[in-house]
Amino acid sequence: MKTLLQPAWRYVAELYRASVTGWDRFWFTPADPTTLAMIRIATGLILLYVYVSCGPAISSLIGAEAWIDDQAMGQIRAGVSNPAAGEDGASHSWWGHSLWFYVRNPAAINWVYAGFLAAILCMLVGLRSRTACVLVWIGHLSFIHRSHTTWFGLDVILAMLLLYLMFGPTGDTLSVDRLLRDRRKRRAGESVTPPVPSWSANVVIRMIQIHLCIIYLCAGLAKLQGEMWWDGTAIWHVLMIGDLAPVDVRWMAQLPYWCVDLVSTVGVAATLAFEISFVFLIWNRMLRPLLLLAAVALHVGIGVFMGLDAFAAAMLTACLSFVAPESLRWFLDSIRGKSSETLSPGIRVPQSTD
Repeated sequence: MKTLLQPAWRYVAELYRASVTGWDRFWFTPADPTTLAMIRIATGLILLYVYVSCGPAISSLIGAEAWIDDQAMGQIRAGVSNPAAGEDGASHSWWGHSLWFYVRNPAAINWVYAGFLAAILCMLVGLRSRTACVLVWIGHLSFIHRSHTTWFGLDVILAMLLLYLMFGPTGDTLSVDRLLRDRRKRRAGESVTPPVPSWSANVVIRMIQIHLCIIYLCAGLAKLQGEMWWDGTAIWHVLMIGDLAPVDVRWMAQLPYWCVDLVSTVGVAATLAFEISFVFLIWNRMLRPLLLLAAVALHVGIGVFMGLDAFAAAMLTACLSFVAPESLRWFLDSIRGKSSETLSPGIRVPQSTD
């Protein structure tokens, strides 16, 4: 009997060792922080675009006389009586907290908002990167909790990215922090070295990757609950909105029925296939470039045909977590006209993040 069980015990032991080794390699292999720095820059650009655009309407969003004024906000936070909320006729109190619950003077609101924009700019250029990310995360959550009705998918993605960026070495490269650090070394006569790979960069990248996979999977499965996604008309309804889209394609309604049906059905099938399969296929090195190209096509389409350009940019920023640091460095060197013998233009994830 002992002889018969030995192969089984050896298999269990080998499976355990392989699982532990794989777990450590997946999470804690040091990674080049370039990918994380690019995510920081892209996130900062989107935030700057969003909040500079909100500036002229700041009093209507978070002021005392905002669209949701202080009285209405107090009722939302306390949980007002609502017969539709449940059998007891009361809704639950809202947990969201905000700095703007305490800053109510119009002049103070403008100054604090200007400070928030300055923090975004610091995060974007990488000046005191870690501190700036924390301040921007607090400011972003404070804004969406107070404005309330403006909160949608874009804000959720940005909040996710900011949460993880707080814990990563986002200023180790492509930042003012890095430039100042290198300048101090040169003045001290020390040699300037490339950014050092770190396990914390890898952990943050992995968290963004996993979170993105969950988002795509939930989005795809949620679509299966809609009747229009089953009868193949969902994409067609989106194309026919037209009012907010930068490109109006309602002229397609004049096409023959079979062409209309083909466009909508193929669009529905491709969207569902991409979102549901993303979590399973993105980890394959050979399929990863195709999945990322599909993500670009999907989100560019969302920006063009639905007018959700900032949301599309935020999702593509999260997709950057699957792009290898050396690929991003090759891209940056190509823009600056530099040649690199060691970098490849291929979209791949190096051993440190694979």
